[in-house]
Formats: sequence, C-alpha cells, structure tokens
Amino acid sequence: MEENQNWRVSGLVRRGKSHQRHGKECQDAIFMLSEKKRVSIALSDGAGSAKLSSIGSKIVTETLSKAFFNDFERLWDIREKEDLPRIISSLSKSAIQNEINKSGGNMEDYNSTLLLFAAKGKRAIMAHIGDGIAILKEKNDFKVLSKPENGEFANQTFFIGENDCERHIKVQSFIIERPSMTLFLMSDGAEKCYYSRARDELFSLNSLEFLAASSMLFDSNMMSSPLERTFDEIERFSDDDISMIVASIGTEEDVSEILDIDRSQIDQETCRKIRRAIRQQRPIDGKSHSRINKKLIKSGLVK
Repeated sequence: MEENQNWRVSGLVRRGKSHQRHGKECQDAIFMLSEKKRVSIALSDGAGSAKLSSIGSKIVTETLSKAFFNDFERLWDIREKEDLPRIISSLSKSAIQNEINKSGGNMEDYNSTLLLFAAKGKRAIMAHIGDGIAILKEKNDFKVLSKPENGEFANQTFFIGENDCERHIKVQSFIIERPSMTLFLMSDGAEKCYYSRARDELFSLNSLEFLAASSMLFDSNMMSSPLERTFDEIERFSDDDISMIVASIGTEEDVSEILDIDRSQIDQETCRKIRRAIRQQRPIDGKSHSRINKKLIKSGLVK
C-alpha cells in the first residue's frame, strides 16, 4: 500500500425474485464509509424467520460501520487485550434495543448476519457472523478471507441478536502488505454463485475479475453499471436477496496487475481507453492493443 493510494468503495442491494413474488421487502442492507486511506464497510442479511430483520440489518450495518470508522485507532489498539466479538455484540444489541424501545418487538425479531471490514492505512480488521462470504483478490489470486458458518443444518446460520452470538463472531486483524487489493463482501444470495460450501472452493470468478478491474478504473458513481450487470448474471441462479460491496485500494496503473499485463504497457491514456472499452462493451481499437484486448475479453470486461 503506497502513499498515493486511496480506497474506492461501491456496493449494491437488490431484492430477490422470491421476495418480489411474495410481496416481501428486501432484508439485505449495506453501509459504506470511506475517506482517502480509511474505510469501514458492513453488509448484513436479515433472518427470513425474523419479522423485523430488514430493520435489524440496517441498524447493524450503520452502527458498526460508524463505530469502526470513527474509533478505529482504539479498537485496533485493544483488539488483543479486549474481546472484540463482545464489543461488536454490545454495540449492535444496544442500537437494536433503542429501536425496540421506540417500535417494539424483541431482540431476535431483528436478527441478521454481519460482514464487517475496516481499515486505516495498512491496518485492517475483519469481522463475520453467519453466512455470506468475504473474498480477497491480490494480484491474480482469489482467496476466501472469511467463510460462511452454518448451524446443524445447511439452511441454518448464526445471527447478531442471539444470546450466544459472541461465540460465533469471527474477528481477524492483519496488515495489508500488497500495494493493491480488492475485497468483496457478499450475502449468501451472491455467495452461492462463487463459492461451493461442499467443496470449500471458489469458482466462476470472471465477473469478480470484471468488478475488480472496474473498481480500479471507475469512481463509485460509475460502478453502478458494472454491479447491475453482475447482479443480472447472479439473478439467473439465485432467487434470494443479493447484496455486495466492492472495496479496492490501488491506482489506475494497478489494473496492469489485475489483467496480468506488464506495467510499462499501462499509462493514463491506455487507462482511459480501457475505461471507454468497458463502458462501450467492445475492444480497444487498433492492433497495438491486441494483447490488452485479449486480457479484457478473457476477464469478461468486454465482449
């Protein structure tokens, strides 16, 4: 991670086809905060069995994103001395209790999962309870940063709001070593399109390649189109609510690493041409860009 590199963050939530058919609201929620070298993002999937989980997922994502964004230094310093799962549970339940006091219900009516990532400079914290997945891309390698956790049966999972939720909140802290990386947080509606729980492996990663490169090239307000296109693809295989956050650190030139192209071939003018090619969904004109075009087509960035 270098001095001139800032976080680029984008995300999308879409109501699942099954909820549309039955007139139910979307139970997924995301919340994102970023400022230069600081980022705090959270994604939550409300429990289908909990009648107020669509509210719970919004409360949890906003509460924890703000807490880890505003108080990152303290939380990083105490991460080994104090019980971060207990702090995460306490912050979430306190915010939910405030809503209960105003609107009624009980704690488990607001049950939801959680994926949380926060970073400042090179220091990062990841927290996770329940299903959904965090996938990290560094250079040309994808790896699972945090796996889904299920209960006794495949369709059971764990939630913020349950009495013993602290036991199931997984927290990890680490130093970001590479100069560029892309992190994907996704609910189980998207997870099933990229990760096999039975085989414990990732698959069909072309659309994530597409999003990783797009996130290096476009600012947040330009990422809606790549995300919508990816969600259209996911929706062919999933009836569930779909949510995803893409967080990238790096510079435009780091797209050379994503596409496995020599950095000397990527300058600002070439980056502009690549951005235009992705927007227009066609290769760059000219024989001199044939190698880049092959990589763009192989990665699914252009047709």
